[in-house]
Amino acid sequence: LIDAEAITNRWARKVYDYRIKVAQAQIPWLAGMLVLSLCVLILLFIISRRRRQENIRLEMIVRERTRELEVQTEAAEAASRAKSAFLAQMSHEMRTPMNAIIGMAAIARKVAVPERKDYCLDKIDTASAHLLGVINDILDMSKIEANQLELAPVRFDFKQMIDKIVGIINFRVDEKQQHFTIHIDENIPRYLVADDQRLSQVIMNLLSNAVKFTPERGTVSLGARRCDEGEGAPVIQVEVSDTGIGITPEQEARLFHSFQQADSSTARKYGGTGLGLAISKRIVEIMGGRIWLESAPGQGSRFAFTVPVGQAEGGGEISRQSESDSDGDFTGYRVLLAEDVEINREIVLALLEPTGLAIDCAVDGAEVVQLFAENPSRYHMIFMDIQMPSVDGYEATRRIRALDFPWAAAIPIVAMTANVFREDVEKCLEAGMNDHVGKPLDLNDVMDKLREYLPQEKL
Repeated sequence: LIDAEAITNRWARKVYDYRIKVAQAQIPWLAGMLVLSLCVLILLFIISRRRRQENIRLEMIVRERTRELEVQTEAAEAASRAKSAFLAQMSHEMRTPMNAIIGMAAIARKVAVPERKDYCLDKIDTASAHLLGVINDILDMSKIEANQLELAPVRFDFKQMIDKIVGIINFRVDEKQQHFTIHIDENIPRYLVADDQRLSQVIMNLLSNAVKFTPERGTVSLGARRCDEGEGAPVIQVEVSDTGIGITPEQEARLFHSFQQADSSTARKYGGTGLGLAISKRIVEIMGGRIWLESAPGQGSRFAFTVPVGQAEGGGEISRQSESDSDGDFTGYRVLLAEDVEINREIVLALLEPTGLAIDCAVDGAEVVQLFAENPSRYHMIFMDIQMPSVDGYEATRRIRALDFPWAAAIPIVAMTANVFREDVEKCLEAGMNDHVGKPLDLNDVMDKLREYLPQEKL
């Protein structure tokens, strides 16, 4: 019943392919390896790309830092060149008047003709004023760089201030035979409230430049007008125009920067520190105004600035500066001078000798306190130096004010010192002094203090 032959033939031809089975069994592993390899490749690609991006970023940072260093290097080199040029210019500006002072003093010793001596003394006086102006500019710029320039608003006569400026500048105008015009707007109140010293400094700087850069027989004009609408505090606009050499736009771009002039050849030909306009710009900005320039080469220049000021109500007394300088007879008065430097004592004694004023001298703060305490009714006023050995002027003033008799608290004490910054003046007032006179001494300032503080009746 069983077909054994058929069964045998069927199974005899039956083949089992193990390679297919093995291949099929390896497919998951191969797929896994392929996926893993692909992941590894992707990971390597990502890492490589990030490294490239990081390298690019680092390269950009390096290039940026390199550019910054180059800019800083260029700025440092430019600053170094500007500093060198400034020091060279300052050396020239200081040595030139010093040469005149020393040279004219040597000539004056040798000549016997009075007119020749007077000529030498006039040149010494002019050179000294120029040197003092250079020193003041440097000190002002130092305060500006340190953000320590402060204003001291006071009530003043605007027209009187302009008259004083004109009186100073007229000497230079006459030397160059220039035509000088002035126009003051009648709408400007006579009495204003502002820092008159700083305001006059700006106007004087602009006028000095105009006269300096305008040729002989040229024209210089000064104008002032009220440019507000009459509501609130007045705003004053001051203009200084000239027919001088003019300024190019490229030169104008650096004109108001510290230690720079419009052209390097300008400093060689006309002189100057290159500080005046930078100081003026900063003063105007601190006062709440602005300053600008209109100019063209060969067609002159027009500098203008505006500043808000306060208006003082009513009239008032004319400033002491308008009083006659001839009113200087102080016979019967005696002052006590505290000064440790012998040459400074000689200067004060010589300057005030024609006034008839009697002067006793003390060489330090302790001595001035002792002299006053021993005979307080002997003195009508005290001129007090600040930097003295043993006891300085501040402490000497405090000790005098603390003495136990009425005149110690009332006697006028005026600082006479080379410490002339605003904080120095304030420190003198805080110590109990009444006023301040700066060195180098201006005889008119000293006379003003004597007129103001000497009592009406002699003790």
